[in-house]
Amino acid sequence: MKTRALEPGTSIAWYVVESVLGQGSLGVTYLARDTKTEEQIVLKEYLPAAYALRQLDHSVRPSSVEDAQEFELGLTHFVEEAETLRRIEHPNIVHVEDVLEANHTAYVLMTYEQGESLDAVLARRGLLSETELVRIAIAVLGGLEKVHAAGIIHRDIRECNILIREDGSPVLLDFGGTRVGLFKRKLVLSHRDQPAGIPSEQLRSDSGPWTDIHALGAILYRTLIGKGGLRSAQEAARARSSYSPALLNVIERALAAKPEDRPNSVTEWRSEFEAVQQSVAMSEAPTEAAPEAAAVGQPLPLVAVAADTEPERRAQPEIPATVAPHIEQLEIVVESMLEVAQVSVASTSRERSVYPLVPVPEQMRRARLRIRAISPTVAFLCVAVFLLVAMLGQHPEPVQESHTAPSSNLVAATQPCGSGQL
Repeated sequence: MKTRALEPGTSIAWYVVESVLGQGSLGVTYLARDTKTEEQIVLKEYLPAAYALRQLDHSVRPSSVEDAQEFELGLTHFVEEAETLRRIEHPNIVHVEDVLEANHTAYVLMTYEQGESLDAVLARRGLLSETELVRIAIAVLGGLEKVHAAGIIHRDIRECNILIREDGSPVLLDFGGTRVGLFKRKLVLSHRDQPAGIPSEQLRSDSGPWTDIHALGAILYRTLIGKGGLRSAQEAARARSSYSPALLNVIERALAAKPEDRPNSVTEWRSEFEAVQQSVAMSEAPTEAAPEAAAVGQPLPLVAVAADTEPERRAQPEIPATVAPHIEQLEIVVESMLEVAQVSVASTSRERSVYPLVPVPEQMRRARLRIRAISPTVAFLCVAVFLLVAMLGQHPEPVQESHTAPSSNLVAATQPCGSGQL
């Protein structure tokens, strides 16, 4: 009789088989319905193809007397491991709800996770971003950390066993029979059954945490190059245009041929991915905008301190009445000279901006610089001369009233906006 899966509609206790989700060398996985709650659930049946056959009454029996001992030993490991996984709670590991024995075999009841397998996501999208890839790796490794701490090795990490939920979070599936293949060489999967990139020690039944690390590393490698199967180093180098060298280095460490050259544990490897994640987050974070006042071309504020912090004015000496008229006229002269100097500077700047390629003769340039430099000096010398003359009593002719009128206009025009004080 041939080994075969149960037909849809078959009852196992109060569960009804709806469909077959997958078959492997160690068992069959079904989608079933709980008749008590009407909820869907996953059943993993222990049915090692090398040792057992399905009977007409749906029971599972060893293929021969010689295989009976190995079948029973594998069944014991299957149940013990399921009980261990039942105690593990992690959002990125499928939850084992119960273990059921029926049909002379055992069934592991697991939560039915809905989503899309990683291989289906890659077939649809082609490539994942570095942020997505690192996030998936950290999440899966966090779950594997708990599984390895319980003494369990998955040994079958593949794209089809990583489900991506609707919210983007991954969950690692198919833990049934993870340790069964360790006790007998006949249960060790052959080259034909294994996906590309399987480590050589797994074919020798020499598995450990390093085996799961290599398997996940191979998945991440195939994910970042967007193709199935391992490729050459040149193809890996071409992926550097889309992914950071730090990420590629972390993944390549897991692909080392010798287990001792790989990360020592999933905890160590996860910390390396977290460092890459932090680096990516820092590179993508927007830089803090500079204050507007410090921007190029923006004027600095006119008032930098509060009004109540204005420094105390110095006491001004009393000016004689005979000198005051002359000072007013000197103010007009000084203001006029300063205004002429400012206009000259502004016009020169405009000429250079409009005609930037027109050279200015060296003599003219030096002359302008000398005029700009001595203009304030000449103005103050004139003030000093007029003051000296006034103090000696040699007053010039009074100036007509009409000449003083522009004084207030010029002074008012040169005050800064909103100063409020002279």
